[in-house]
Amino acid sequence: MDLAVDTDIVAPARPTTAAPSPSFDLAGALVATLAVELARGLREVAVRGAITDATQARGGDLLRQLFFLRQECTDAAAFDRSAQAHGAELMRACMRTDVSDQTIAELVQAVFDLLGKVRQAVVN
Repeated sequence: MDLAVDTDIVAPARPTTAAPSPSFDLAGALVATLAVELARGLREVAVRGAITDATQARGGDLLRQLFFLRQECTDAAAFDRSAQAHGAELMRACMRTDVSDQTIAELVQAVFDLLGKVRQAVVN
């Protein structure tokens, strides 16, 4: 499976009956981009035995942005649902066709697993 992807994730136009929340759309873009960085990191570990500093820094910055954006949201559950759905949608639009929906779902879930660990660390 080739996890090579376009690194510029751009939200595709999507029909909606209500005005989308800019923060939810941004969160989806952050989720998709961070999921791509996770895939990149996994590939680097497989090929090189370690994640590069650049990939780790990009991933950390994206995770920090997502964490603070979520902190600003009054409805965390709605934020999570929207960000997960929009992030997966963006990945499907940008990833090569040989990446399954299951792989996308697992990468998106990994983003939220990491976000949960960050939230837990902040609470403790």
